Amino acid sequence: MKLLKFLTVYMAGLFLACPLAASAQEAAPSKPLGISVDAQFSSVYLFRGLNVFGDKQGDQHGVFSPTIAYAVADTGLTLTYWGAFQLNGDNRSAKTDVGAGLEQDFILGYSRSFLDNKLTLKAALTAYVFPFADEELAGAGVPLYLEPSVTPVYTSFADFSLQVAYFAAIQDDLSDYRYLYVRPYVSKSFKLSEKVTQTVGVGYGYKLFNDRDKMKDNVQDLAIDLETTIAITPTFYVKPAIRGGWTNLTGQSFGDELVLLVSVNVGTSF
Repeated sequence: MKLLKFLTVYMAGLFLACPLAASAQEAAPSKPLGISVDAQFSSVYLFRGLNVFGDKQGDQHGVFSPTIAYAVADTGLTLTYWGAFQLNGDNRSAKTDVGAGLEQDFILGYSRSFLDNKLTLKAALTAYVFPFADEELAGAGVPLYLEPSVTPVYTSFADFSLQVAYFAAIQDDLSDYRYLYVRPYVSKSFKLSEKVTQTVGVGYGYKLFNDRDKMKDNVQDLAIDLETTIAITPTFYVKPAIRGGWTNLTGQSFGDELVLLVSVNVGTSF
């Protein structure tokens, strides 16, 4: 009888415990997939100080830039796609033909933190691809540039980073556009409220072209960024920004070397 009573109590406990365990599993938060999606609309495509889609620095030729990234779990690796699609301007076809429009980028990134996350080392290999270029005008049927880069970031009262990259044109006919690029950048973020963060950043870039006697323009660049991140939810944000840029251009006044743009990013992760 004692054995029968023990078995009865034991089986009842199992039946009660199973639903509780199932409920606990259902309540546990699901692990993120590591996928993030971002869409940027900007009045200018500014790349290292140069207004890419403008015939002049001050031209406001808008760009739509989608980003899709996948962070490989627990590896520090990230796979990213980024594109640049010109929205307006009567030079859209011309920019595509010369190998500047409809840019498609593919990025393999790696990140690792040290010193209690105060120091982060970022490395990347970026492929810049222009699949719709005209071979006669662009110098290659599908202009391709590969750029390995390393960027240490130190976080203290502000974020200090130093990007070192080599921009390598793969086709020999594009060899003029091979250069070493060095860019220090400093940014500071301020929490304005629980969901709003303001970030101010300034950076300077310098290109060391392989053919320095020939490549005189767009050697130096300056950037000033003012962006506001609004966290609508923990995984969804809106980021409006105002940015200013400068680069050296032969025969241009200082004012004509400047560019000002506005942009907004909308993004989520899951």
